[in-house]
Amino acid sequence: HRLMNGLKLYALQVWLFLWPAKLSVDYSYNVLPVSRSFSRPEVLSAALLTASMLLYGLVQLRRRPAIAWGLLLFLGTGLLTSNIFLPIGTIFGERLMYLSSAGLCLAVAAAADGLLANRRAPGAANLGAFGLLFVLVAGGALGARTWERNRDFTSPETLFESALKVVP
Repeated sequence: HRLMNGLKLYALQVWLFLWPAKLSVDYSYNVLPVSRSFSRPEVLSAALLTASMLLYGLVQLRRRPAIAWGLLLFLGTGLLTSNIFLPIGTIFGERLMYLSSAGLCLAVAAAADGLLANRRAPGAANLGAFGLLFVLVAGGALGARTWERNRDFTSPETLFESALKVVP
């Protein structure tokens, strides 16, 4: 069960990294349902995502090393907290994502740099403009989410009230 659920945690980390709309300080007990079969759609999609990230990272080591190392850092450090090889006593917590999300930050920054670099290539002005627009919109949205989330940390009461809204 640890492998199936660990794979789902990788997918959850990617989702929270890309869309941190609902965050909680506590994901204990029955918040994350346990999967007991690889045939479950969420397990299959998580396994496919994880395998794709690993394969892409290995294939791109020479061509796009920053993206490759970012993905491999995410996957490698995620093993420490995914409960796949060693149960750690905590099912999931955003605090466990700090190091692994650094790998995703590296991969996304390198990909964004590639999009912005295309702006300088002949005939690729539209892609560069799209890349710049995407970086500005995504950065603005994530910055606004951070600003909003900071309000949850004003007191223990507000922190756990926000957690209760996300994972009752």
